[in-house]
Amino acid sequence: EVVEVAEATPEVEVAEVEAEAEAAAPAEAEEEKKTAEKPEEDIRCVAYVVNLSYETEYNTLKDIFATHGRVQKIFVPKNKATGQNKGIAFVTMESEEVRDATIAALNETQIDGRTVYVDKAKPRGEVTKKPKEEETKLYIGNISYETTAEDLETAFSEYGVVSNVYLPTDRISGNPRGFAFLAMNPSEAEKAIEAFDGTQLGGRNIEVKVSLPRGQKAPRRQNKKDETKVYVGNLSFDTEEQTIRELFQEYGPIIDLYVPFDLTTERPRGFAFITLEPDMAQRAIEECDSYELDGRMLRVNEAQPRGSGGGGGYSDDAGAEAESTNEW
Repeated sequence: EVVEVAEATPEVEVAEVEAEAEAAAPAEAEEEKKTAEKPEEDIRCVAYVVNLSYETEYNTLKDIFATHGRVQKIFVPKNKATGQNKGIAFVTMESEEVRDATIAALNETQIDGRTVYVDKAKPRGEVTKKPKEEETKLYIGNISYETTAEDLETAFSEYGVVSNVYLPTDRISGNPRGFAFLAMNPSEAEKAIEAFDGTQLGGRNIEVKVSLPRGQKAPRRQNKKDETKVYVGNLSFDTEEQTIRELFQEYGPIIDLYVPFDLTTERPRGFAFITLEPDMAQRAIEECDSYELDGRMLRVNEAQPRGSGGGGGYSDDAGAEAESTNEW
């Protein structure tokens, strides 16, 4: 009997150990769960990573951060409902110095096709109040009626973050009024002005400048020495823009061509403005005035600044509808 007891002892001990392990397992799992629910409490060595791809995996982050020092821990929060990554992570490095060097190396770099931003992690509950970022409001004039807010955002975002894109519409017809506003960081706005002012967007030479506060009038624009705006009147309503372009491009490169449309009927209004180099413009005026086009005798002369001769006119600054005069 003693021998039997002695032989059974290991089985009893093993069973006891297994029972203890099973009892301890839930506690360890719970502790593991608590650890996974929050980043390292001592955040002096923790880097905070944002704008991660939802597909970025733990091992990807570990490999990237390990090239800059020993990684102690990585925590990638997940959405409780979907189980998908939240696009952020906390990475604990071996020391504060290594953490800072890693931030400098990896901030604004690409991971899985996304530009990630890496910074120092802040204590839980601490809220950093960001000062309101200064923005510059831009005016974009002479845009095509077909140009959308998405078109503008796509074009201007090449030079920075674009916000508050606004395309005014006519209150009666609901049609676009041919100009827009958007906001950008001041330095980025300056680059956008330099890049886009006087260039083509949607087939139109657009004007881009800083928007003035409501009620403040812009100084009258001085005619550029290297270009002249020509008024072309008495056009047939059936004359297409391409026909006008083909006629006047014989005199030189067309800097800008604007054919006003009636916002209600969406038909041409019977006149146009063409910008050419001065010498070419003078030749076009001399040879095309009284020229017959599509059954109508054209009236061609140099356009006058709006308000200089009375009556209505065309104004890029106001984005207003043009009257059938030679004023702009």
